[in-house]
Formats: sequence, C-alpha cells, structure tokens
Amino acid sequence: MFEVKLQNIDIIEDLHLVDNDNSESDLESNENYMFENSVGHTIEIENILPVHFRCFAHTLNLCATKDINKVIKSSVELFLIHDQVIKKCNILWKLAGRPKSAEVIQNVLGHTLSRPGETRWNSLYDSLRQILSIKNNILNLNRTLEINNKNCLREQDFNYIEEHLKCTAPISEALDIMQGEVNTYYGVVLPSLLALRRKIEILANPEHNTWTYFKSIVNALLESIEKRFGNYLNFTSPESLNAAIAALSYPHFKKRWLTCVETEFHDRLIRIFQKTADEIFIEKKVLHYFADEENDLQHLNKYPTIKQVFIRYNTPLPSSAPVERLFSFATMTNQPKSHKLSDHLFEKRVVLKANYKNVSNSKLL
Repeated sequence: MFEVKLQNIDIIEDLHLVDNDNSESDLESNENYMFENSVGHTIEIENILPVHFRCFAHTLNLCATKDINKVIKSSVELFLIHDQVIKKCNILWKLAGRPKSAEVIQNVLGHTLSRPGETRWNSLYDSLRQILSIKNNILNLNRTLEINNKNCLREQDFNYIEEHLKCTAPISEALDIMQGEVNTYYGVVLPSLLALRRKIEILANPEHNTWTYFKSIVNALLESIEKRFGNYLNFTSPESLNAAIAALSYPHFKKRWLTCVETEFHDRLIRIFQKTADEIFIEKKVLHYFADEENDLQHLNKYPTIKQVFIRYNTPLPSSAPVERLFSFATMTNQPKSHKLSDHLFEKRVVLKANYKNVSNSKLL
C-alpha cells in the first residue's frame, strides 16, 4: 500500500532527541515519527490521534458495581444479606425467562419482570426497582409460582432492596443522562458529576439519612466518585477546564451549574471561557449571553463566537453507548444479501437506519 513495503520500514532515531536510557517513553511523547522506505526517501508521519476520553457512563458503572462490591465483600454480615437477596431475585428473573412461568407472572402482575443485563449499565437498578414495586403482590406471586418459603422475599429483603435503590438512584439518573442519544453533549459531563456528588453527600449526611445496611457503602461511593473523577472535579487539570468550557457554552446549563462549585473558582472559570470565546467577544456580550433566559441550541445563532466554542468543545460524546448502538445497526445491515455494498453506500444505510429509529421514537414521545 502507498508503494511502501512494511519489511523495508526502519525507525530513524534522532540522537539529539532520543535518550538511550529512556528511549521508549521519549518516542511515545514525540509528535512526529521518521520512517525510511526501500527507495531511501524519508517519510514523516504526524501523530494525529485525537485525545482519548474515557467513557463516563462506564466509569460510573464501575463506581456502582466494582467499588460497591468491594465494600460488600469486606463485611461478612453485609455480604450474606446481599447474596441472599440477589439469589431470591434471581429465582424470579429466571422464572421470567421461561415461557410458562412468564405467562403466569404476566397474569398475576399484569406485566413481565425485566432481567439485569451485562451490556446495560443501569439494568440491575431498574430490575430491583421493579421487584420492589411488586412488594404487595409478592405473596400471591410466590404461591402461584410455587416458590418455597425459603426462597421467598421477606420484609427484611425488601428493606435491603429499598436502601440499595436509594443509594444508587443518583448514579442511575446520571447514567440515563450521559448515555442518552438526544441533546447529549460533552457539556453535560461536569454538571452531571457535580450534581451527583452533591446528592451522594446529602445521602452520606447522618443528619438527613439513617442507614441500616448502606452507611459504609454510601461513604465508599462518595470516595469512589472523588477518586475516579478527581481530575474533572478539581478545576485545575486540562480535562476539567475543557469540560467547564463545554458546559458554559451549552445553553441548557450556562452558569447554573456553578452553584455546585466553590465560589473561589467562579471568576477563574468565567475568565477562561471569555478568553476561549475570543478577545473580540467582549465581556459585556458574555454577560448578555449568560443573562439570556433562552436555553435551546437555536439560541446560539445569536452568539456566533460562542456557537463556535460550543461546536469545538461539545463534539466528544460523554458515553460510548450511542456509538455501540450504531454498530448494532451495522450488524443488521451487513447481511449476506447485501455483501456487495460499497463502503459509501453501506455507511449511508447504517446512518439512515439509526436516524429512522430516532425519528420514530421522537414521534412516540
């Protein structure tokens, strides 16, 4: 390809730039790489890979699963209670996956039971919430399904589920926002994380909440959020500043999320935003933008400079979920009968399929 044989490519090291003792790290930090082909011509290849952003939805899921499970396993008593409740719920979920028992559940409850899935990050929360909603019908359901008393959910089990849902509800709400497909931009990251941290802090406050099982888990969850998202919550790293600019240029938020930030950072973040917008975009116009009560995206047409900032800083997606859904459409399109599609036509069909689904869903709302 490009008339260059891979076996004839050699890396040329600049002895003035590369230290033999630490050549590997230096090579990784260089922006340009020099190669020589078989003809003897030097080829310069620029490092044009974009900055890597972690999936925020996946990271939040790690807070709600991996980090919480560590705390649960560290306490023998808590682990036994958790394991007992999940096993009883699993019995119902397995029965919901069988045709005959699923029909019985449908007749008793009027709906089926959803099961947790590994690919859906907040599916456990949704499934447990559905279990809690059938608390008044659980005796009738157990009797109809012939579940023995040992495996029946009791009052203590429902109390545990209720505390579990209360503790993880803020994360589930944040996940729904970040992995959405409509009006989901990079500017939602920082306001969502700040709101999430404030909600967890309220849950951890003993004056507002009393916990029977989840006191240690709430505190661990707050530490997990501070640890995994610390570079976004400190307002000193480039990641946090980029996220702040994205949020300030998003008309839906503007400055409203600053109420969750210490006042010492307010002026600094506004100055950085003004500098990013452009020197031509004077301070009065910035204040006028913030004072404008309109919050839809069309509002940006009145402020062309801020519109450019919005496009630049809100291009990344906060979650990989919409992209993964697009790949699922690609699998549906890549059928044996369509094996002769050109790359250009294949891409068009995938995008049209995804857009058609979004349009259909918007009409139902």
